[in-house]
Amino acid sequence: MRRFVLVLSVLVVCFCSFGFSLDLSADAFVLKDVFLRSPDYQSGISASLMLDGDFQIRVPLTVTYKASAVCFEGSLKVSYYPFSKGLFLSISMLDMAYVYNMRDKSAKQYTLNEIEAGWTFFIGKRFFIEPSVCVRDPSGTFADEYEELRGMFKSYSKIKIRLLCGYRLF
Repeated sequence: MRRFVLVLSVLVVCFCSFGFSLDLSADAFVLKDVFLRSPDYQSGISASLMLDGDFQIRVPLTVTYKASAVCFEGSLKVSYYPFSKGLFLSISMLDMAYVYNMRDKSAKQYTLNEIEAGWTFFIGKRFFIEPSVCVRDPSGTFADEYEELRGMFKSYSKIKIRLLCGYRLF
């Protein structure tokens, strides 16, 4: 974990020194789980690094929690803005989940994938809102893993709607 943080920090410093932008955001759609009194909650944060006008590297971290288990999901995504702003398409290059079951003190790791499409709305120069639709396991490659996760967490659906609210640091 320390190596990952160190490599990520070095990449951020290197990219930022070349004039790239860094965005931080949080998923506000967890409010849906609160209002609907879901048995589990799913939320996340994301760091994004804009490489040029059309491509972006995203590192989203998602936590799904219920009383007996917790799932930590992290991925590395590449996003493409076909019109240089607004609409984006995203695909995960690496997506892993780690589930810890608190009842029997066991843990399991899962390999996952997803694609996402959304729109980035800027409010001023720094703040943005990003609604998106994420399709988990579009190819059906990891069907067993996703079925197991859906069995544990009711909010872990095949299609996830996200509403990221964020800030562009530089």
